[in-house]
Amino acid sequence: MTASRDDFAAFEPSAQRQRRGGGWVTPAVGAVLLAIFAALPFLDIALPVVLASSLSSPATLALLSVCLVFAVLALSFDLIFGYAGLLSFGHVLYFALGMYCTEFLLRSGLSLIPAIVLAAAISMGVAVILNIPALRVRGIAYGMVTMAFAEAFYVFLLADPLHMTGKEEGLRLTTTQLPDWLRGVANADNRYWLALGLLALSIVVAWRLTRAQSGRSWVAIRENENRVEALGLVTRTPKLQVVGIAAVIASLAGSVYLIVVLGASPELASPNYSLSLMVMVVLGGVGRVWGAALGGFLYGLLTLRIPALGAEGLLGELPEWLGNLLSEPSFILGIIFILFVLFAPGGIAGIAQRIRESSILRRRGQQSETSAALR
Repeated sequence: MTASRDDFAAFEPSAQRQRRGGGWVTPAVGAVLLAIFAALPFLDIALPVVLASSLSSPATLALLSVCLVFAVLALSFDLIFGYAGLLSFGHVLYFALGMYCTEFLLRSGLSLIPAIVLAAAISMGVAVILNIPALRVRGIAYGMVTMAFAEAFYVFLLADPLHMTGKEEGLRLTTTQLPDWLRGVANADNRYWLALGLLALSIVVAWRLTRAQSGRSWVAIRENENRVEALGLVTRTPKLQVVGIAAVIASLAGSVYLIVVLGASPELASPNYSLSLMVMVVLGGVGRVWGAALGGFLYGLLTLRIPALGAEGLLGELPEWLGNLLSEPSFILGIIFILFVLFAPGGIAGIAQRIRESSILRRRGQQSETSAALR
């Protein structure tokens, strides 16, 4: 049965409709933020504790590039989990496919752009094929099935039966197929802009999709899949659609990650890393495109900077036991995750939304008082 836009309107919660109708992160605000991030390589500004060196240094740009890639990865996972309500524990599989397939294709002699596009197509095909049987079940059962697929691929990478994945060491990037503007330390700014460009493109695509009929169908399935099916509407096709789109975005993130860190690591293919995706999305805000991206960026920054604080001696004045705890990213992120779940389940985006709504109500109250005084 063919569905129209209005068929899914009843399923969409009021808060979701308000976000679709606007919000403080408008396209204009997004363009300003993009311009600010694009200008960072030109700014010789130091941010003590937050960054080890100035914004324009190659080391800082490499760190920020990884954070931007994590933002794209979190955004892709939010399409599945935040909008379609699919609890997938195997989404890192497509991120890993992007890394490894791009490297294999570069070694075969393919140039960079065709290798990235073909890797994304492979990831989408694998996602659709694996989810055809996986989507026969729902809820935690679906999560277990997807985790099994990711675990199988992770074991394959570590076992390396074909002598092509590098086992625990992973693979080094084949730089001979890279264009000159992406090679060497001197081009760290170009790699940063590549990651930033991918994030901007992903946000635009996700923003448009979640506000189209496809996004309405995903939200309807998330809210009440049984009711959607009772109305005679198809749920399987929208699920495969969102999984395929999210796999493409995750694969592109994996390809850019390969270029930024100059290699592919099996650690990021571990299904345990799916829990990290959950932390990213909860931190930024489930079901909000920009919130998920912000959560991924902050997760990357915390993960990469927390261990460095101990190495730089910034925690040396604390007791040894406390310094050891605070130098562990998993401990800090675990505490943050618990605090957000208990006190701010909407994440950073939810806090911003509540502040905005409070401001609107306060202005309306002031206008009502002024009108009453004038009368």
